[in-house]
Amino acid sequence: MKSILAAVSLFLGATMASAQDGVFESYADYEAFVNSHMMSREFATATMRLGGRDEITPEKMASIEQQLLGIFQRDFTNKTVFKTVMLDGGVRQEGRMYWQGTSYLFLYALLHEHETGLAVLEFHYSTKAGKITGKF
Repeated sequence: MKSILAAVSLFLGATMASAQDGVFESYADYEAFVNSHMMSREFATATMRLGGRDEITPEKMASIEQQLLGIFQRDFTNKTVFKTVMLDGGVRQEGRMYWQGTSYLFLYALLHEHETGLAVLEFHYSTKAGKITGKF
């Protein structure tokens, strides 16, 4: 894998830029969105929708996306949830992995499922497994 590594880490506060950002009707909706956008390498769109709109400038996101598209030159063909930790109160930690050949992207999310849907409280993605597995 190339030596250029990209990582995005976003800690999301209680308020979000848009009522839709970081909020999904259900876990299934969240999962479908994340998988479809990560598999097709739509990193900027995924980052903004997961709640990063008020955490990262469009210029910085464009730069990160170009870096990632340079590393991952083809859409991912494989995906898995490699770890889920269920916490109290509808909170869960989740680790996902996307890959094509031997090129891997790792995603961590802290999620809160409640009576009106699912909120993404925090997420990170990286080309380094340890940056994600170390969050558990």
